[in-house]
Amino acid sequence: QISGFLCIGIFVGPYCANLVTHMHIHMIGGWINRVSLSFIGGAAGAEIFLPEFRALLRPLGLQVGLITVSTLVLCTAVLLLLSDYHLVAMPALEVQPNLKAKAAVCLLAAAMMTARSPASAIAVIAELQCAESDAAKMALGITVLSDVVVLVLFSLCSQLVRIATRGGVLGVGVLVGALSEIGASVLLGVAASQALRFLLRLGVQEDPKEEGDTWRPVCVEERGAGDNAQLLDDGGSSSEARHHLRPPLPRNLGCPRPVKGILVLSVLTLAFVVAEEAAEWTG
Repeated sequence: QISGFLCIGIFVGPYCANLVTHMHIHMIGGWINRVSLSFIGGAAGAEIFLPEFRALLRPLGLQVGLITVSTLVLCTAVLLLLSDYHLVAMPALEVQPNLKAKAAVCLLAAAMMTARSPASAIAVIAELQCAESDAAKMALGITVLSDVVVLVLFSLCSQLVRIATRGGVLGVGVLVGALSEIGASVLLGVAASQALRFLLRLGVQEDPKEEGDTWRPVCVEERGAGDNAQLLDDGGSSSEARHHLRPPLPRNLGCPRPVKGILVLSVLTLAFVVAEEAAEWTG
């Protein structure tokens, strides 16, 4: 499906059939990107259920750390080599006055290369129908955690590029600026999550005692001292198990689902637009 979508996009785009022209992209491309990225972020967050990932936090952190460090080092070094030997034209690096500025720009590009695609990961997992496997949970966890890491890295590297290209020193103000951007993102995420929580509960009645609405325990069973913990989504009990309750499927009584979906997407898009403006406020 993903390959098919990409091929269709290439075919209908301005470089093949020209059904979607450059003018169309200029007119509506910005809002399409905002809505799409908002939906992708919401869909990726909805796939994360913390108790299920608790046993995988250590391998997740280790893999994300190794991937991030190796990507930063290799990509920065390769970009600098390509620029120095003029193997590839890189105007953004050629206009830099010194090696420090070039290294800062390469580091910023390498930070962006650490990003992953939650949409692709979710689509592949859904197509293969392997969402309950540990491999799928690891892949999804690495993808989402990498996006959090790349946001922090991008904020820090942006400050470094400003110092290297415009002048200045790396002091406490740089760290405060980066932390203010991250803090603004966290506050915006909390506000958006509370708005989504209110919308999702709008017109919904949750009664665990009603038939068909019993709360399902998610059993996390420990296999052994040296083995990985395995997550079992069943209703069984075990003396060595930790149980986490998942809420039942709520019943929608008042608000129609299409209206609720539009409201949820509107909140996500508004959060994305405010986040874009927050970069100017905190900068």
